Amino acid sequence: MILGPGEGHAHYSARGSEMVFKATAELDGGDLSLMERTLPPGGRRPPPHRHTNCSEAYFVLDGVVSIIVEGQELAVEREGFVLVPRGTAHTFGNTSAEPARLLVIHTPAMDAYFAGLHNLWNRPDPPAPDEERALMARFGMTPALPALSCAVRVAERPQRHTVMAWGIPQGHAVPSRASKTRSGSR
Repeated sequence: MILGPGEGHAHYSARGSEMVFKATAELDGGDLSLMERTLPPGGRRPPPHRHTNCSEAYFVLDGVVSIIVEGQELAVEREGFVLVPRGTAHTFGNTSAEPARLLVIHTPAMDAYFAGLHNLWNRPDPPAPDEERALMARFGMTPALPALSCAVRVAERPQRHTVMAWGIPQGHAVPSRASKTRSGSR
C-alpha cells in the first residue's frame, strides 16, 4: 500500500492539531497505527498519561516538539526520535512559534482512540476534562502523577522504561541537522 504526501486512511483533528493516519488497525490486524500529526504553535497538550496497553514513538519531521517523559522535558528537533515504552508517563506539545510535524506510532494500534477524540473535540463546545479522561480510560490510558512525583519514581522503575531519545542523554535537545553539518559529524 502506497500513500502520497497528505494522503491517509483517516483524518482527525483535536486540540488544534491535525492527524492523518497512514496505517490503522483495520489494515494490519491491529498491530500498529501510524499518524502524521501537525501541532499548532502553543497548542494544548494531551493530559499527562501512561499507556497500559501500548508503546508510543515519535519521529519529528519539522519544527521542535516538547516531549515530557517521566517529568523530564526533551526539546526534540527535526529527525529526532523518542520511544515511550508502555507504562511510562508522558505528554507532548509544541511550545515554539512555528507549527511542528511528527510521525506518531502506537503498537498495538490506537487509531480508534483518536476517532473518539476527534468526535469529542469537534462538537460546538470543547469536552469537559472528565469526558476526555473517560475516553482515555476506555483505551488503556491512565492519568500520570504530577511531574515531580514522576521524576522521583524514575529511579524505582525497571530498566525497560528507559526512554530512548535518538542516542542522546535524557533532557538534552536533539541537535539540528544544520548544527551537525557545521560540526562535521555528518
